[in-house]
Amino acid sequence: MSLGILSYEIIGDSYERLYKYIMEENIPCKSITEIKGVLYLETSVWCKSIMEEELDKLSYEYKITRRKGLFFVLKKLISRKGLVLGGLTVLVISFIASNLMLNLEILCEDEAIKKDITAVLHENGITAGCFIPSINCTVIERELKQKVDGISWAGITCDGSTLIIDVVENVDKPEARKIRMPCNLVAKYDAVIDKIEVYDGQLVTTVGSGVRKGDILVSGTVITEKIHYEDGKEIKNVSQKYARSLGKIYGTFSVTQTFCQPFEATEEVIDDTAVNKNYLKIFDAAIPLFISKEEGRYSESSSSNMFSIFGFELPVGITHTQLYKITRQNTVYTEDEALKLAYEQAERYENNFLKEYEIKDVKRSEKTDENGVELTVEYTLYGDISQEVEFFINK
Repeated sequence: MSLGILSYEIIGDSYERLYKYIMEENIPCKSITEIKGVLYLETSVWCKSIMEEELDKLSYEYKITRRKGLFFVLKKLISRKGLVLGGLTVLVISFIASNLMLNLEILCEDEAIKKDITAVLHENGITAGCFIPSINCTVIERELKQKVDGISWAGITCDGSTLIIDVVENVDKPEARKIRMPCNLVAKYDAVIDKIEVYDGQLVTTVGSGVRKGDILVSGTVITEKIHYEDGKEIKNVSQKYARSLGKIYGTFSVTQTFCQPFEATEEVIDDTAVNKNYLKIFDAAIPLFISKEEGRYSESSSSNMFSIFGFELPVGITHTQLYKITRQNTVYTEDEALKLAYEQAERYENNFLKEYEIKDVKRSEKTDENGVELTVEYTLYGDISQEVEFFINK
Protein backbone atom coordinates (compact mmCIF):
# COMPACT_ATOMS: atom_id res chain seq x y z
CA MET A 1 0.00 0.00 0.00
CA SER A 2 3.04 2.25 0.35
CA LEU A 3 3.27 2.81 -3.42
CA GLY A 4 0.07 4.88 -3.34
CA ILE A 5 -2.35 5.80 -0.56
CA LEU A 6 -5.70 7.63 -0.78
CA SER A 7 -7.25 9.35 2.23
CA TYR A 8 -11.08 9.49 2.13
CA GLU A 9 -13.59 11.62 3.98
CA ILE A 10 -17.01 9.81 3.94
CA ILE A 11 -20.41 11.07 5.16
CA GLY A 12 -23.41 8.74 5.63
CA ASP A 13 -26.15 7.62 8.02
CA SER A 14 -24.56 4.33 9.12
CA TYR A 15 -21.21 2.78 8.29
CA GLU A 16 -21.94 -0.82 9.31
CA ARG A 17 -22.57 -1.96 5.75
CA LEU A 18 -19.31 -0.35 4.63
CA TYR A 19 -17.38 -2.06 7.41
CA LYS A 20 -18.97 -5.39 6.44
CA TYR A 21 -17.99 -4.86 2.75
CA ILE A 22 -14.41 -4.01 3.68
CA MET A 23 -14.11 -7.14 5.80
CA GLU A 24 -15.72 -9.49 3.23
CA GLU A 25 -13.70 -8.16 0.30
CA ASN A 26 -10.53 -7.95 2.39
CA ILE A 27 -9.85 -4.39 1.25
CA PRO A 28 -6.66 -3.02 2.88
CA CYS A 29 -7.67 0.01 4.95
CA LYS A 30 -6.06 1.80 7.86
CA SER A 31 -6.51 4.81 10.08
CA ILE A 32 -10.28 4.19 10.18
CA THR A 33 -11.77 6.89 12.42
CA GLU A 34 -15.24 8.35 13.03
CA ILE A 35 -15.34 11.99 14.17
CA LYS A 36 -18.71 13.69 14.66
CA GLY A 37 -20.44 11.38 12.23
CA VAL A 38 -17.72 11.66 9.56
CA LEU A 39 -15.72 8.56 8.63
CA TYR A 40 -12.04 8.90 7.76
CA LEU A 41 -9.97 6.06 6.28
CA GLU A 42 -6.95 5.35 4.08
CA THR A 43 -6.75 2.69 1.41
CA SER A 44 -4.48 1.62 -1.44
CA VAL A 45 -4.69 3.39 -4.76
CA TRP A 46 -5.22 -0.02 -6.37
CA CYS A 47 -8.57 -0.33 -4.47
CA LYS A 48 -9.86 3.07 -5.59
CA SER A 49 -12.30 1.82 -8.22
CA ILE A 50 -13.98 -0.90 -6.10
CA MET A 51 -14.09 1.33 -3.00
CA GLU A 52 -15.75 4.21 -4.81
CA GLU A 53 -18.14 1.84 -6.61
CA GLU A 54 -19.36 0.54 -3.21
CA LEU A 55 -19.62 4.05 -1.78
CA ASP A 56 -21.83 5.05 -4.72
CA LYS A 57 -24.06 2.00 -4.14
CA LEU A 58 -24.45 2.95 -0.48
CA SER A 59 -25.26 6.55 -1.46
CA TYR A 60 -22.46 7.93 0.68
CA GLU A 61 -20.94 11.31 0.09
CA TYR A 62 -17.15 11.15 -0.15
CA LYS A 63 -14.11 12.99 -1.28
CA ILE A 64 -10.42 12.30 -1.47
CA THR A 65 -8.58 14.56 0.94
CA ARG A 66 -5.03 13.41 0.32
CA ARG A 67 -2.93 11.49 -2.17
CA LYS A 68 0.55 10.31 -1.31
CA GLY A 69 3.11 7.74 -2.48
CA LEU A 70 5.37 6.99 -5.45
CA PHE A 71 2.41 6.28 -7.72
CA PHE A 72 1.23 9.87 -7.62
CA VAL A 73 4.74 11.27 -7.98
CA LEU A 74 5.25 9.27 -11.18
CA LYS A 75 1.80 10.19 -12.43
CA LYS A 76 2.56 13.85 -11.88
CA LEU A 77 5.86 13.55 -13.73
CA ILE A 78 4.27 11.70 -16.64
CA SER A 79 1.71 14.47 -16.98
CA ARG A 80 4.63 16.87 -17.49
CA LYS A 81 6.30 15.17 -20.45
CA GLY A 82 8.56 18.08 -21.30
CA LEU A 83 10.04 18.18 -17.82
CA VAL A 84 10.55 14.42 -17.78
CA LEU A 85 12.09 14.44 -21.25
CA GLY A 86 14.42 17.28 -20.29
CA GLY A 87 15.48 15.51 -17.11
CA LEU A 88 16.15 12.26 -18.94
CA THR A 89 18.10 14.15 -21.60
CA VAL A 90 20.26 15.80 -18.95
CA LEU A 91 20.89 12.42 -17.30
CA VAL A 92 21.85 10.82 -20.61
CA ILE A 93 24.14 13.70 -21.58
CA SER A 94 25.74 13.67 -18.12
CA PHE A 95 26.33 9.92 -18.36
CA ILE A 96 27.81 10.18 -21.85
CA ALA A 97 29.94 13.21 -21.02
CA SER A 98 31.34 11.54 -17.91
CA ASN A 99 32.33 8.46 -19.92
CA LEU A 100 33.64 10.09 -23.12
CA MET A 101 37.17 11.37 -23.46
CA LEU A 102 36.96 15.06 -24.38
CA ASN A 103 40.44 16.14 -23.34
CA LEU A 104 43.90 14.58 -23.45
CA GLU A 105 46.64 15.77 -21.12
CA ILE A 106 50.21 14.47 -21.55
CA LEU A 107 52.49 15.32 -18.64
CA CYS A 108 55.72 15.73 -20.57
CA GLU A 109 57.77 18.73 -21.70
CA ASP A 110 59.33 17.06 -24.76
CA GLU A 111 57.21 17.86 -27.84
CA ALA A 112 58.68 14.95 -29.84
CA ILE A 113 57.71 12.47 -27.10
CA LYS A 114 54.22 14.03 -26.91
CA LYS A 115 53.81 13.55 -30.66
CA ASP A 116 54.90 9.88 -30.46
CA ILE A 117 52.54 9.22 -27.53
CA THR A 118 49.62 10.76 -29.43
CA ALA A 119 50.42 8.59 -32.46
CA VAL A 120 50.39 5.39 -30.34
CA LEU A 121 47.07 6.41 -28.76
CA HIS A 122 45.53 7.03 -32.18
CA GLU A 123 46.76 3.62 -33.37
CA ASN A 124 44.73 2.09 -30.55
CA GLY A 125 41.60 4.13 -31.28
CA ILE A 126 42.03 6.52 -28.35
CA THR A 127 40.90 9.86 -29.75
CA ALA A 128 38.57 12.61 -28.57
CA GLY A 129 35.10 11.14 -28.12
CA CYS A 130 36.14 7.55 -27.35
CA PHE A 131 34.40 5.60 -24.56
CA ILE A 132 36.66 5.76 -21.48
CA PRO A 133 35.53 2.45 -19.84
CA SER A 134 36.56 0.61 -23.03
CA ILE A 135 40.21 1.72 -22.67
CA ASN A 136 42.48 -1.05 -21.39
CA CYS A 137 44.96 1.12 -19.50
CA THR A 138 47.38 -1.74 -18.80
CA VAL A 139 47.72 -2.66 -22.49
CA ILE A 140 48.14 0.98 -23.58
CA GLU A 141 50.77 1.64 -20.90
CA ARG A 142 52.73 -1.39 -22.10
CA GLU A 143 52.55 -0.25 -25.73
CA LEU A 144 53.69 3.25 -24.82
CA LYS A 145 56.77 1.87 -23.05
CA GLN A 146 57.57 -0.42 -26.01
CA LYS A 147 56.95 1.99 -28.90
CA VAL A 148 57.85 5.46 -27.59
CA ASP A 149 61.56 6.14 -27.44
CA GLY A 150 62.69 8.33 -24.59
CA ILE A 151 60.38 7.12 -21.80
CA SER A 152 60.97 4.46 -19.17
CA TRP A 153 57.51 4.44 -17.53
CA ALA A 154 53.94 5.42 -18.48
CA GLY A 155 50.78 5.66 -16.38
CA ILE A 156 47.18 6.42 -17.42
CA THR A 157 44.52 7.94 -15.17
CA CYS A 158 41.10 9.53 -15.78
CA ASP A 159 39.86 12.75 -14.24
CA GLY A 160 36.27 13.17 -15.39
CA SER A 161 36.36 13.44 -19.17
CA THR A 162 40.14 14.09 -19.22
CA LEU A 163 42.58 11.26 -19.94
CA ILE A 164 45.92 11.95 -18.25
CA ILE A 165 49.12 10.33 -19.55
CA ASP A 166 52.00 10.58 -17.10
CA VAL A 167 55.44 9.47 -18.27
CA VAL A 168 58.96 9.29 -16.89
CA GLU A 169 61.61 10.19 -19.43
CA ASN A 170 64.77 8.16 -19.81
CA VAL A 171 67.77 9.38 -17.89
CA ASP A 172 70.90 8.91 -19.98
CA LYS A 173 73.52 6.88 -18.18
CA PRO A 174 76.90 8.56 -17.89
CA GLU A 175 79.51 7.09 -20.16
CA ALA A 176 81.11 4.16 -18.41
CA ARG A 177 84.86 4.58 -18.38
CA LYS A 178 85.63 1.19 -16.90
CA ILE A 179 85.49 -1.55 -19.51
CA ARG A 180 86.53 -5.06 -18.61
CA MET A 181 87.66 -5.86 -22.16
CA PRO A 182 90.99 -4.36 -23.29
CA CYS A 183 90.94 -2.61 -26.66
CA ASN A 184 93.16 -1.16 -29.36
CA LEU A 185 92.81 2.11 -31.20
CA VAL A 186 92.73 1.29 -34.92
CA ALA A 187 92.59 3.47 -38.04
CA LYS A 188 89.20 4.10 -39.67
CA TYR A 189 90.76 5.38 -42.92
CA ASP A 190 93.95 5.26 -44.95
CA ALA A 191 95.65 8.37 -43.58
CA VAL A 192 98.84 10.26 -42.73
CA ILE A 193 99.30 10.89 -38.99
CA ASP A 194 99.53 14.60 -38.07
CA LYS A 195 98.94 14.70 -34.31
CA ILE A 196 98.86 12.19 -31.45
CA GLU A 197 97.18 12.31 -28.03
CA VAL A 198 97.53 9.09 -26.01
CA TYR A 199 96.13 8.71 -22.48
CA ASP A 200 96.47 4.96 -22.02
CA GLY A 201 97.86 2.09 -24.09
CA GLN A 202 101.10 1.68 -26.08
CA LEU A 203 101.65 3.87 -29.15
CA VAL A 204 102.79 1.89 -32.18
CA THR A 205 102.88 4.64 -34.82
CA THR A 206 104.53 8.05 -35.20
CA VAL A 207 103.64 11.50 -36.48
CA GLY A 208 104.19 11.72 -40.23
CA SER A 209 103.79 8.01 -40.88
CA GLY A 210 101.13 6.58 -43.16
CA VAL A 211 98.59 4.01 -41.93
CA ARG A 212 96.09 1.74 -43.64
CA LYS A 213 92.50 1.28 -42.59
CA GLY A 214 92.41 -1.27 -39.75
CA ASP A 215 96.04 -0.76 -38.65
CA ILE A 216 96.61 -0.64 -34.89
CA LEU A 217 97.58 2.87 -33.80
CA VAL A 218 97.61 2.39 -30.02
CA SER A 219 97.88 -1.13 -28.64
CA GLY A 220 96.04 -2.34 -25.56
CA THR A 221 98.86 -4.81 -24.97
CA VAL A 222 101.44 -2.81 -23.06
CA ILE A 223 104.94 -4.37 -22.93
CA THR A 224 107.49 -2.92 -20.56
CA GLU A 225 111.21 -3.77 -20.49
CA LYS A 226 113.37 -3.11 -17.47
CA ILE A 227 117.16 -3.61 -17.74
CA HIS A 228 119.54 -4.04 -14.85
CA TYR A 229 123.02 -5.48 -14.43
CA GLU A 230 124.25 -8.22 -12.14
CA ASP A 231 127.90 -9.22 -12.03
CA GLY A 232 128.50 -7.19 -15.16
CA LYS A 233 125.75 -8.96 -17.08
CA GLU A 234 122.77 -7.22 -18.63
CA ILE A 235 119.43 -8.68 -17.48
CA LYS A 236 116.11 -7.78 -19.13
CA ASN A 237 112.82 -8.11 -17.28
CA VAL A 238 109.87 -8.01 -19.68
CA SER A 239 106.37 -7.45 -18.25
CA GLN A 240 103.09 -7.36 -20.08
CA LYS A 241 99.71 -5.90 -19.12
CA TYR A 242 96.45 -5.17 -20.89
CA ALA A 243 94.61 -1.86 -20.97
CA ARG A 244 91.84 0.02 -22.65
CA SER A 245 93.60 2.27 -25.14
CA LEU A 246 92.51 5.88 -24.78
CA GLY A 247 93.48 8.77 -26.97
CA LYS A 248 92.94 10.65 -30.21
CA ILE A 249 95.01 10.16 -33.34
CA TYR A 250 94.59 13.01 -35.82
CA GLY A 251 95.37 12.49 -39.47
CA THR A 252 94.73 13.67 -43.01
CA PHE A 253 92.81 11.33 -45.32
CA SER A 254 90.66 11.29 -48.44
CA VAL A 255 87.04 10.22 -48.98
CA THR A 256 85.44 9.91 -52.42
CA GLN A 257 81.66 10.00 -52.85
CA THR A 258 79.50 9.87 -55.98
CA PHE A 259 76.07 11.56 -56.26
CA CYS A 260 73.68 10.69 -59.10
CA GLN A 261 70.65 12.62 -60.33
CA PRO A 262 68.54 11.21 -63.22
CA PHE A 263 66.89 13.53 -65.75
CA GLU A 264 63.49 11.95 -65.04
CA ALA A 265 62.16 11.27 -61.55
CA THR A 266 58.84 10.71 -59.80
CA GLU A 267 58.38 13.23 -57.02
CA GLU A 268 55.76 14.33 -54.53
CA VAL A 269 54.45 17.80 -55.33
CA ILE A 270 52.48 19.94 -52.85
CA ASP A 271 49.84 22.19 -54.37
CA ASP A 272 50.08 25.88 -53.52
CA THR A 273 46.29 26.31 -53.34
CA ALA A 274 44.87 25.54 -49.90
CA VAL A 275 41.52 23.91 -49.14
CA ASN A 276 40.17 25.54 -45.98
CA LYS A 277 38.27 23.48 -43.39
CA ASN A 278 36.95 24.61 -40.01
CA TYR A 279 36.28 22.55 -36.88
CA LEU A 280 34.47 23.35 -33.67
CA LYS A 281 37.01 22.57 -30.96
CA ILE A 282 35.69 21.47 -27.55
CA PHE A 283 38.62 20.51 -25.34
CA ASP A 284 40.50 18.03 -27.60
CA ALA A 285 37.40 17.05 -29.59
CA ALA A 286 37.18 18.44 -33.13
CA ILE A 287 33.69 18.57 -34.64
CA PRO A 288 33.78 19.19 -38.42
CA LEU A 289 31.82 22.23 -39.60
CA PHE A 290 31.62 20.87 -43.13
CA ILE A 291 29.96 17.99 -44.94
CA SER A 292 32.22 16.97 -47.81
CA LYS A 293 35.46 15.11 -47.14
CA GLU A 294 38.55 15.63 -49.27
CA GLU A 295 39.94 12.53 -50.97
CA GLY A 296 43.63 11.84 -51.45
CA ARG A 297 46.74 12.84 -49.51
CA TYR A 298 47.17 16.30 -48.05
CA SER A 299 49.73 18.30 -46.14
CA GLU A 300 48.00 20.00 -43.23
CA SER A 301 48.58 23.12 -41.19
CA SER A 302 46.15 24.40 -38.59
CA SER A 303 45.62 27.06 -35.94
CA SER A 304 42.98 27.47 -33.24
CA ASN A 305 41.18 30.55 -32.00
CA MET A 306 39.65 29.92 -28.57
CA PHE A 307 36.62 31.81 -27.29
CA SER A 308 36.96 33.87 -24.14
CA ILE A 309 34.63 35.55 -21.69
CA PHE A 310 35.60 38.34 -19.31
CA GLY A 311 39.23 37.74 -20.22
CA PHE A 312 39.15 34.01 -19.41
CA GLU A 313 39.87 31.60 -22.25
CA LEU A 314 37.23 28.90 -22.70
CA PRO A 315 37.99 25.31 -23.82
CA VAL A 316 35.84 26.01 -26.89
CA GLY A 317 36.93 27.59 -30.13
CA ILE A 318 37.34 27.27 -33.89
CA THR A 319 40.21 25.40 -35.53
CA HIS A 320 41.14 26.65 -38.99
CA THR A 321 42.83 24.00 -41.13
CA GLN A 322 44.55 24.46 -44.48
CA LEU A 323 44.94 21.36 -46.65
CA TYR A 324 47.49 21.28 -49.48
CA LYS A 325 47.04 18.38 -51.87
CA ILE A 326 50.01 16.06 -52.40
CA THR A 327 50.35 14.42 -55.80
CA ARG A 328 53.03 12.26 -57.42
CA GLN A 329 54.15 13.33 -60.83
CA ASN A 330 57.00 12.68 -63.23
CA THR A 331 59.45 15.56 -63.40
CA VAL A 332 61.92 16.13 -66.21
CA TYR A 333 65.08 18.09 -65.40
CA THR A 334 67.46 19.92 -67.63
CA GLU A 335 71.15 19.20 -67.29
CA ASP A 336 71.68 22.34 -65.20
CA GLU A 337 68.76 21.50 -62.91
CA ALA A 338 69.95 17.90 -62.43
CA LEU A 339 73.47 19.10 -61.68
CA LYS A 340 72.14 21.57 -59.12
CA LEU A 341 70.23 18.75 -57.38
CA ALA A 342 73.39 16.60 -57.33
CA TYR A 343 75.28 19.44 -55.66
CA GLU A 344 72.47 19.68 -53.08
CA GLN A 345 72.92 15.95 -52.35
CA ALA A 346 76.63 16.56 -51.79
CA GLU A 347 75.88 19.43 -49.43
CA ARG A 348 73.51 17.27 -47.38
CA TYR A 349 76.16 14.53 -47.24
CA GLU A 350 78.73 17.00 -45.92
CA ASN A 351 76.35 18.31 -43.26
CA ASN A 352 75.27 14.84 -42.12
CA PHE A 353 78.45 12.74 -42.33
CA LEU A 354 81.48 15.04 -42.43
CA LYS A 355 80.61 17.63 -39.78
CA GLU A 356 83.07 16.13 -37.25
CA TYR A 357 86.00 16.64 -39.66
CA GLU A 358 87.73 19.68 -41.10
CA ILE A 359 87.39 19.80 -44.89
CA LYS A 360 90.82 20.88 -46.14
CA ASP A 361 90.25 20.43 -49.87
CA VAL A 362 87.48 19.42 -52.28
CA LYS A 363 87.87 18.16 -55.87
CA ARG A 364 84.77 17.71 -58.00
CA SER A 365 84.26 16.05 -61.35
CA GLU A 366 81.04 15.98 -63.38
CA LYS A 367 79.84 13.37 -65.84
CA THR A 368 76.71 13.40 -68.02
CA ASP A 369 75.05 10.62 -70.04
CA GLU A 370 71.59 10.03 -71.54
CA ASN A 371 70.12 9.06 -68.14
CA GLY A 372 71.36 11.87 -65.91
CA VAL A 373 74.33 13.50 -64.28
CA GLU A 374 76.95 12.07 -61.95
CA LEU A 375 78.91 14.22 -59.51
CA THR A 376 82.05 12.69 -57.97
CA VAL A 377 83.57 14.56 -55.05
CA GLU A 378 86.93 13.80 -53.44
CA TYR A 379 87.26 15.28 -49.96
CA THR A 380 90.57 15.83 -48.20
CA LEU A 381 89.72 15.73 -44.51
CA TYR A 382 91.45 16.23 -41.18
CA GLY A 383 90.32 14.83 -37.84
CA ASP A 384 90.40 11.95 -35.38
CA ILE A 385 90.83 8.77 -37.42
CA SER A 386 90.90 6.27 -34.54
CA GLN A 387 88.23 3.99 -33.14
CA GLU A 388 88.19 1.50 -30.27
CA VAL A 389 88.27 -2.23 -31.08
CA GLU A 390 88.11 -4.71 -28.21
CA PHE A 391 90.13 -7.92 -28.20
CA PHE A 392 90.29 -11.11 -26.14
CA ILE A 393 93.32 -12.05 -24.06
CA ASN A 394 94.94 -15.36 -24.97
CA LYS A 395 95.20 -17.69 -22.00
